[in-house]
This record gives sequence, C-alpha cells and structure tokens, in this order.
Amino acid sequence: MSTSWTEKIRQALGLEPGESQYSPVNNQDGALEKQEETVSSRKRLVAKIAAAVLLVWLFFFLLYKWGTSEFRHTASNNDEAEPIKSNFFHLVIPASSAGFCRTLFSAGALNYPTPRIVNWEKEFKDDKKLDGGFHLAKIEAVNDFLQKKGAAHHHELVYIPDGLDTWFQLRPEVLIHRYHAIKKRLEKRTWPRYSLKYDQNIIFSAQNSCGSGEDSWPCTLVPDSDIPESAFEPNMSRPRFLGTGSIMGTVGALKSLFEHAKWKTEQRQYASDQEVFSEIFGDQEYHREWQLVNDHPADSVINANDTRNGRVDSKAIELPCGNCQFGIGLDYWGEISTAASDIGEDLVPINLADTLSYRHLDLTTDVNESTPPFWTPDYSGDTKLPQKAWSEVSLQTHRQSGVRPVAIHHGARKDIDDAWRQNWHFPHLRTLASAHAKSMRIPFAVVADQEGTVREYWGPNDGFGGARVHDPKGLPGHWKQWDELCGGDEVGESVFGDGQGAYKCPIYYLYFDSNKQNDQLAKWQERQDEAKRKELN
Repeated sequence: MSTSWTEKIRQALGLEPGESQYSPVNNQDGALEKQEETVSSRKRLVAKIAAAVLLVWLFFFLLYKWGTSEFRHTASNNDEAEPIKSNFFHLVIPASSAGFCRTLFSAGALNYPTPRIVNWEKEFKDDKKLDGGFHLAKIEAVNDFLQKKGAAHHHELVYIPDGLDTWFQLRPEVLIHRYHAIKKRLEKRTWPRYSLKYDQNIIFSAQNSCGSGEDSWPCTLVPDSDIPESAFEPNMSRPRFLGTGSIMGTVGALKSLFEHAKWKTEQRQYASDQEVFSEIFGDQEYHREWQLVNDHPADSVINANDTRNGRVDSKAIELPCGNCQFGIGLDYWGEISTAASDIGEDLVPINLADTLSYRHLDLTTDVNESTPPFWTPDYSGDTKLPQKAWSEVSLQTHRQSGVRPVAIHHGARKDIDDAWRQNWHFPHLRTLASAHAKSMRIPFAVVADQEGTVREYWGPNDGFGGARVHDPKGLPGHWKQWDELCGGDEVGESVFGDGQGAYKCPIYYLYFDSNKQNDQLAKWQERQDEAKRKELN
C-alpha cells in the first residue's frame, strides 16, 4: 500500500503515524499528549507548528500565483477584460470603554476589517457637552488618524459608526455597494438643479430632527428627503436632517471635512459633533443655492415645490470655508444605518421564511447576492454553524419601506438588551467571533460597480481577533486582542449571553516574538488542562 502525501509530510516533520502534535495550537481535536513541560519539548512543538504553517502558507502562495498568472487568462475567452482593482476599506470606531463591545463583535461576526479604535480609555465628564464630550472628541481623534494617511490613500474608503450602540447585521460588501449607490443617486438628483457636477463623496446618516434654530441654514437650506410621501403612513416624518451616527466617505474627502470641523471647534464651544457637522452641511447648501441665484444657469432644472426656492438672495455672505463644497449627502432611506430612536415600533425583526404577513418585503439583490450569513473564512474544520440563506434569518427591517439597514444605531433605548438578543447572529456569536479570529487574510468585500468594474476591498494587515488602538504619536497604533478590550465575565455575559463567561481569543497563530510565543503556548496548555479537568468532572 502506497504512502499518502499527508503521511509523507508527517514523516518529514518527524511525526509518528497518527501523531497530531503539528495541528494548529488551539485545535481541540489535536490535543497534546501528557508530557513533562521542558524547554526542549516546547522547542520541538514550536518547530513542528512552524513547519506545518509554512507548508500551508506555501500552498496558498502557489494557489495565489496560479490565480494571477497567465494560466488564469488562458481559461477566459475575454482577453481584453479589465483586471480586478483593489482598494482599502477602514473601519474607525470611536469608543472609550467596554460599552462598545457589542459593536466590535457584531462587526467581527460579519467579517468586517480590523477596526481602529479612537479615544480608547479616555474620560469625558463635561456636563455642558453631549455624553460628557465623547461625541465632540471624536472630531479631533478621527481627524488625527486621517491626517496621517498620505495622498496615496485618498481614494480609500472609511466607515465611522457611533461606537457606543451601533450593531451590524449585514456584510461589508452590502455596505460598500450601498455607499456607491447612494452617492450616484444623490448626484443624479443634485446635478440638474445646479447644472454643476458637485461631488457627493461623504454620506452621513439622516434623522428627523434638525437640532439647530428654525431659521438656520442646517434647517432651511438642506434638501428635502428623497423618500416619497407615499412610502410612509400619513403624517409620518421623512428624515431630511444630518445625523452623525454613521459617516462614510473617501479618505481624501473626509480629511478636508474633519480638518475644517476641528478648526470650527477651536473657534467656539459646541455641544456635540452633530452641531458642528450640521452647520458645515448648511454652509455647503447655502453656497450651492447662492451660486444658483447669481449664476442663473440656463440648463438648471428647478422643482417649483422645492422648499429652498427663494430663501437665498444675491447678497454675498462670506463663509468660513470658501465655497464649502465638502461633498456631503445623506442616507435618507437608512440603507447604511438607521436611527432606531426615529423609527420606534416601525423597526422590527423579520424572518421571511417564518412570517407570511411580510412576504411582500422581499430581500434586495445586494443582500441576496452577498456572502451567506453563517459563512466564515475559518478553514480549520472545527467551526460548526448553521447553513442558512439570508431569507432564513431575522433581519431588523423598516416595516413600511422594507429597508434592512446594514447597521442600526440604537441610542438610549430602554429595551436595549432585548434588542441585542434579536440580532440573527446572537445565538452563535461566540462561535462566529472565534471563527473570524482564525481567519486568513482575504478581501472583505468584492463589489462590481454599475460600470461592471470589479473591486476587491481589503482591510489593514493587522491580524484578526483584535483591533488597533489609535496612537497620536503615529501609525499603526497599539494592537489589542478582543479579550484585552472586552474581557471579564460581565462583558462576556452582556455580549454573548450563553453562560460561558469571559471571551477568550483562540490561540491559533503564533507571534513572531519568541517570548510571546512562550506565553501563548503556556496559556494554550493551561486551557487544554482546564478542558480535560472539566471532562473528568
């Protein structure tokens, strides 16, 4: 009987038939045999693990080279096809304490890129500012991160959710697809009015309340909602004012916006970032209307029912930002992020497979074609998860519009814990999180735009199962594992609710630092011993 290739590899590693000590270090099925804890045995274990990891790396490297070589092109009849383009996608989360752990783990479960945490462990106690100044402080912190990105990064995408109470329910490819779709929709609506191709590169969330004075530009000159009145019940508000619970745009556009926002906070006192950005949005729209009145473009298309008509005269008003064209637009339908406080009882979990009364609320194409809910890039073979389509899980849905947001900004809800348990990923969150922590580096989203160009979106090469805590002294910042950021039994129960206590990151990849490797192996052995004790009891 011939020797299999797997046995040949085992022999090359010096392993006896059936011996499994070369398995990844947190593989429960490949536990170490009891032996004395000596320096020499630990070195042999490290060598075997390193060799196995090297073989796996070589396999995927060769697979990648084959996929990018001329062999791939011979399989296609379209020799003129445009190659796939790549881009980076950054998730920046303002957070100061473990209150953001639900945000962190919901993003991990859905395979979002490694986040960058700004303002971590800072205290905010200013009674005159919203949340003690937390929301206002994110302007300076996010701006610091953006300014450290050079001109070569200006086309990269950044998403900034409210870190206190925003939870993800859809994949990053849906988020990116919707960003581009909203941008194009806003430009299609804006360009005819002004006969100028104003950019709409930054998308804020939309909300019902203005928050500024009734006669201020943020309240009177911003566009009306693009949601038709027929979409909602009579007398129900259609969001049209800027909200800061969700911000998405390119690095270049956001750098200009946040730099100006920071300058404004240095000129006078503001209560929150909401007030700052609403004011900037008002300035942007004022300048557009002033240009319309003074230039009288012959080919502009004016809606006679537009509430902005006639509110700006030809008298010039000097603005603090020149023409103030920052490319701000709003997510009126709440496709990227919805404020639960604005919707109230209209936001409900709907499972199309179980709820016959909502059959008319079909899933949109971007959700249907996205990676299935329980898919994970963990190829260890240990992860056991349901095999379901998006139509078989409960998604938070606006019952009137049928929109299922990528993320929900919950705010100060009284039923916040109940709302968290309604997430489709909640019963399996610990498993999903650990699977993500064992992932290999792959694109987080592959999206085809309306012109047919396919783009891969990659996250920063920071590893998995953790986050980068931003350091004003420079990039990349400080690496923190999830269990360093969100450890403890109380946090574990709040996030997972499964009675298993604190979350522990799987020990799957060894650090390059030998001292850290020894600590990892000692911790791994400790967990193996604990598991065996539980089996005996």
